[in-house]
Amino acid sequence: MGKRILVTDFDDTLAQTDANVIVKKASGKTVIMDPAEYAVYEPQEGDNFDFSQFDQLINPRPIQRFVKILKHALSGKADRVVVLTARGHTRPVAQFLKMHGITRNVAIAALGDSNPEKKAQYIEKQIQNGYDRVAFIDDSPKNVAAVSKLKIKYPKIRLLVHQAKDKPEPETQPDSKKTGETLTKEKRANQQVDVRPLETKDELQQAKDWIMKKHYIKRWPSAVQAKLGVYVGDKLEGVLLYGATIRPTSGTEIFRDSERKPIMQNNQMWELLRAYTTEESKKEVPNLGSMVIAKGNDYIRTKAKTKDGKQIKAILTYADSDVGHTGSVYKATNATFLGKQTPQPVFIVRNPKTEEQYELRTLTSLNKKKLEDAGMKISKRMGAGKYKYVYPLGKDQRERDELMAHLAVPMYDYPTGKEGDQQKEIPNPAKEKMVKKQTQPQQTPKSGGEVLKNFFQNAKVLNPDTGEEILVRSALKYDKQSKAYLAAKKSVDDFTKKHNVRIN
Repeated sequence: MGKRILVTDFDDTLAQTDANVIVKKASGKTVIMDPAEYAVYEPQEGDNFDFSQFDQLINPRPIQRFVKILKHALSGKADRVVVLTARGHTRPVAQFLKMHGITRNVAIAALGDSNPEKKAQYIEKQIQNGYDRVAFIDDSPKNVAAVSKLKIKYPKIRLLVHQAKDKPEPETQPDSKKTGETLTKEKRANQQVDVRPLETKDELQQAKDWIMKKHYIKRWPSAVQAKLGVYVGDKLEGVLLYGATIRPTSGTEIFRDSERKPIMQNNQMWELLRAYTTEESKKEVPNLGSMVIAKGNDYIRTKAKTKDGKQIKAILTYADSDVGHTGSVYKATNATFLGKQTPQPVFIVRNPKTEEQYELRTLTSLNKKKLEDAGMKISKRMGAGKYKYVYPLGKDQRERDELMAHLAVPMYDYPTGKEGDQQKEIPNPAKEKMVKKQTQPQQTPKSGGEVLKNFFQNAKVLNPDTGEEILVRSALKYDKQSKAYLAAKKSVDDFTKKHNVRIN
């Protein structure tokens, strides 16, 4: 019968997500591409690629046909099933599979490289390992072409190569009544969404008007440290406000080391204080909410600093159950749910002359007196409690995992918002991994050959041309004058010197 293996891609094969490739051209222009567009893109000289959005699972929608094929293979139709992705981390893929009840018997291989030859090399290795019936599914024509060449090299191998072209179904399929022109407009808008600092005084005023008049809280928050505009094309269509957490000690309370000591300063955790997008933009751009949150997080992660110049390590945010919010947009962007907060009093401030009123979550004695002196009437009610979420940031996935390993409070399964919904505490995978690593028995020293083998399997360096990490073994195949090759060569030299081993 032979050994059977199914190898399938992830992005635009098993799932469609809102993760995009950001390309900074030599001209200074920034181009945003989804995986399908990147799959056929021919890189130009001077291109600088940013793949950081693929460290997350952003608003995933299953492509049912291929999810069913994968499950069918797991039922015994294949000896091995692999999800082979160009992403640099396995975690987003594992999260998606878990969402669809797939938790066992699937291997996830994260190449951290979009070069089609890498997938071809992986398939060839499986053939060399004895698999003689191989099925490969991928949306990229380049990947399909690279793997198809193996049919000539291995004519006795039954190699089935299929290019995936399906889209998510059924709930996310475009309305059949929409015209091709309408869909093109939506696609174009989707590609042009950007989150960046507000550019003019007029835009700042527009943002204030939105928050004061259309946001449900109708108050501009204090301690705002980042005012970001949501731009669809060149038009301002929303605003994100970040700043100090309402509870000043949140940062040092939520993340602590094994001795319960804080691992960050309080000002290194910010709060998403307000988020607003126009109704028109939400109609024009599918999944705008999750896209905006992801882009805002990425901006804070890469560009924002505390007043004393330190990195922002986490973002706290809340969903207000008083107005029916459960945090669906935070769920879609893989925020960690920290539970529902104890109900707190809400202060209702009413102007008796105009009958206008607004609500405050906090009210100091001094501010209360000022409002009363101005003729305002103040009453109080108990709120229903807020849903609390946190995003670990960090410069890369390793640093984010380390932060999560030091989460000092419980994490819970996402709420449904239904009456009687009970909070279910769930394990912290990062913390479990850290404990397991710490409790593992000390292994006998490895031989020089084993040390080198482990190094070349896992070691990465920063590619100065792209700003992204790349495997050392991949960088050593670059032109010897390239910055990536030189960085990899130095890494090898430093490693062999440190461990007193040499390469034959």
